[in-house]
Amino acid sequence: DTTNSTDLQLRADATGGLVRTATNKALNLGTNQQNRIQITNDGKVQIGLPGNSTSLPSGTEVVNIRAMTNGNLHIRQIGNIASSPTGTGVGIDVLNDASNTVTDLALRGSTVIFRSATAETLRIDSSGRVLVSDSNAVTGGFGTHNWQPKTQILETQGAAIVRIQNSTWGGALHLASANGTYSSPSAVTSGDIAGGVYFHAYDGSNFQNYVAGIEAIVADNVASNDTPGYLKFSTTA
Repeated sequence: DTTNSTDLQLRADATGGLVRTATNKALNLGTNQQNRIQITNDGKVQIGLPGNSTSLPSGTEVVNIRAMTNGNLHIRQIGNIASSPTGTGVGIDVLNDASNTVTDLALRGSTVIFRSATAETLRIDSSGRVLVSDSNAVTGGFGTHNWQPKTQILETQGAAIVRIQNSTWGGALHLASANGTYSSPSAVTSGDIAGGVYFHAYDGSNFQNYVAGIEAIVADNVASNDTPGYLKFSTTA
């Protein structure tokens, strides 16, 4: 198109095929007389152009994928998303149509796996368990009640809860219970266990045992801001 100073090159040889513009212009691919995919003049890619647009939303460094009319998936330099590390990694940013507000992202898979450069760091398996640092989940349950925790930290150094702030509070672990359902909880009753810390040891076969336990038990009927209780310490002889 000499009117718009754009040359399109089509080539084929022994090494493969080539489609490109010969001048500093974008390359658009489309269907039904609508632009669908665009490679900008500086090499960025947009898939799903809104309203047959010929320009990328602001803030996109590499790739923009438009999800219908609900947002954009940006493949960006990691420094534009996270303050640390500020290196040369790749980030995924989910923004609204105008690319000025962060919106929701859903990941779906039978098993979702995250890896570092050398090892797996986190896995969400098909049963919904979250496995940290190792994919070999402890199976068979814990204790004689056959507890099946949804989170397992499979790590030689354990876990830490740290709170750093100019106040009197420190790191905290909150254990709570209720009757009813998550969407409609109801009050606990006398004798219910509000929370517990249980200790298990591998006996050569499994962890279905108790070495010791600490339980917080509701001591009487409860009322608004009135939840009496006591601690029960147990050990196995």
